[in-house]
Amino acid sequence: DGQCTTCEMTIEAKWGASKDALTEYGTLQDAFDAAYAQSSTVGYIQLQNDINFESGYIIWGGTFTLDLNGKELKSNSNTLDLRACTVTLTDNSAGGGKVVSTDGGSHSICLDFAETANLTIEKGRYEGAGSDVISVGGSGKLTINGGEFAAYEDASLTKIVNCSEAASLTIKGGSFDAEGSNYAISTHGTTTISGGTFTNSKFATINYIGDSLQLEGNVADMTVNYSSVDNRDITLPEGYIFYNTDGELKGIDELEDGNIYTISKLFKISFAAGEGASGEMADVEDSAYYALPECGFTAPEGKMFDAWKVGDGETTYQPYERIMLTSDITLTALWTDYK
Repeated sequence: DGQCTTCEMTIEAKWGASKDALTEYGTLQDAFDAAYAQSSTVGYIQLQNDINFESGYIIWGGTFTLDLNGKELKSNSNTLDLRACTVTLTDNSAGGGKVVSTDGGSHSICLDFAETANLTIEKGRYEGAGSDVISVGGSGKLTINGGEFAAYEDASLTKIVNCSEAASLTIKGGSFDAEGSNYAISTHGTTTISGGTFTNSKFATINYIGDSLQLEGNVADMTVNYSSVDNRDITLPEGYIFYNTDGELKGIDELEDGNIYTISKLFKISFAAGEGASGEMADVEDSAYYALPECGFTAPEGKMFDAWKVGDGETTYQPYERIMLTSDITLTALWTDYK
């Protein structure tokens, strides 16, 4: 029942060499101390109770997995402050494990003072009430493979994850609910995003201040606030492009400081002459909204151009009308009797 009946002590954590070898128990601070001890064999720490405390934990060393085990760590300070350690955070219960900071000036997880800290998040829920849920500073490295990230109750956030200059952020999965937040991610460090879901950002998904931003996979509809003048180290997947609020396509060299851009997949538009017509029109690429061109085919004898048909659809369009692109399309010229 989480109680040591011999000494009447609440058992906050168990720890040992592995998940199947939890041979020690005591407070969570005892567990962190054991992991930091010289020639430590602690590879796994598992929570046994919810812990609600005033000040957070500073983890000074060790290489281990911290299993939330469906329990909650909550403080009104930086709940977990990682320094000079290699930690994996997970939740091997049916769910419900949380790391929460309720203080407006603190973080759920802080790597701001980390010269060598390396954190990987696999599972669990992480909530904050300040400017960030997670702050990555110094030369800290954060990898997010899964988990849920959001504001604590109805608190306002500036962003979910903040990556400072010289720090490193890699996102491969997880859900980032930026309800009421300016951004899901703000980065001035080395950032790679190849997965995850991002919702409800007030302004943009990513606030790009500088350094390297590499986007991979399906990044359609992700938005980027370009907050830089000189830094343009941004990589998009092949076949994707930025467009501005006017629907104009923009290359990375054309991004302007203070503007927000949406990422869209480039689609191929092909042209078919239609029955009896001749000639060729070259394929083009565009994204988001496409303005249909004038017809460049030669009309069949006694006919004149009438309209464009998109794919096998029945709706027809006139030149200069704009259509939304969601896939590669073929425009077929339709002809009517010459008048």
